[in-house]
Amino acid sequence: MKKETRISRIIMRFFLTIIIRTLFSVGKTLRYKNKLELETPCVLAVFHDEFIPLFYYMNNSNSVVLASYNHAGFCGAKVLREWGLDIVYGTSRKRGTKALEELIEKVKAGKNVILNPDGSRGPRHKMKAGAVVLAKKTNVPLYLVSPKYKGVRINFTWDRFLYPLPFSSVWFRYIRMDIDPELSRDEVGEKILEAEKLLQDLTTQVTK
Repeated sequence: MKKETRISRIIMRFFLTIIIRTLFSVGKTLRYKNKLELETPCVLAVFHDEFIPLFYYMNNSNSVVLASYNHAGFCGAKVLREWGLDIVYGTSRKRGTKALEELIEKVKAGKNVILNPDGSRGPRHKMKAGAVVLAKKTNVPLYLVSPKYKGVRINFTWDRFLYPLPFSSVWFRYIRMDIDPELSRDEVGEKILEAEKLLQDLTTQVTK
């Protein structure tokens, strides 16, 4: 991402990074009750409102996160690097093709990729093409992941973000999908809708 040179923006990013670091620090308190059994490298997809537990679980795991190409994405990425996660910048609206190329190279180098398929601006719980396309082009497994935990629902955000309560227990619900690299464009579209429905169903399941 282009280095910011304007003093006002530098100051804004400094304080925004502090806020995000403080909010994300709740990840250190979470208590994980089960493990993700993953074949690596792989692609993991988690809806934007539930990303904190998965991102922290995957710290120092040879993984890369796709971050938004904006100030919030830059500041969030700075914190995620402190967690040992690699970063690629891009969204479906900006730098999308270049980001996909970079992610393909990361997977070829053996890294896992973690995506928010409805990010960075929604629509909420509607899956964009990136996760399925990346799994197809790299011929690696796609894992749809939904962490279950107690949290506070922030209803004024576009994704109605579920902020974890400190020391919450976390259970992972997840499904593996294998995407045939020979799928046609129409078949890829069908797979995206299938993955979206599966992840939506995981997200609405209640942990016993």
